[in-house]
Amino acid sequence: MSSTKRGSDRHNDDFYRTPRWAVEALLDRLGDLQGVILEPGCGDGAILSVLRDRGCKWLIGVEQDVERARLASLEIVNGAVVCGDFLSPDLPGFLARAAPAWGPPDFAVSNPPFALAQPFIERTLEVLQPRGQAWFLLRLAFLAGQKRAKSGLWRKLSGVYVLPKRPSFIGGTTDSSDYAWIEWTNEVVGGGPATLEHLEVR
Repeated sequence: MSSTKRGSDRHNDDFYRTPRWAVEALLDRLGDLQGVILEPGCGDGAILSVLRDRGCKWLIGVEQDVERARLASLEIVNGAVVCGDFLSPDLPGFLARAAPAWGPPDFAVSNPPFALAQPFIERTLEVLQPRGQAWFLLRLAFLAGQKRAKSGLWRKLSGVYVLPKRPSFIGGTTDSSDYAWIEWTNEVVGGGPATLEHLEVR
């Protein structure tokens, strides 16, 4: 997802590699994620490779583009990359066939296409374990908007982890928007405020 240089530099399918430092900043905050981790719309495996290097053992990616799915599969040691549409009604079957012994994922980490961010979040929460957690890299502006504000999805928002600097998605030029990892919990949050923190970068 990116808002930098809209127009000729914008990818038709909203694919932009996630900077490694942005994923590491989140994982530094979360600590070890022990369980099955899903990466919706995993692209060529940028997030998967960081998860692998940080000791996350069981990884599943979903990517619609055939060549990107192939590249992402090279970043997997234990797990699989499914080549398919993450929003397809057949998604649960895809995941079950990819890792039949694992059951539903425990966690999800993703940088979704901005235009499809809300359906990606909703779909992710549908396929996670009942108490699963998900972190999506989103523009802070995602928190605004009347349509999203009326969505029941906001009852599951549990944390906002703001990146201390703007990422670069196209190489050399920082994005024009501020970003955060927004955390969603696959259960209705019990009325308390969501966590708001600024992440640190090594």
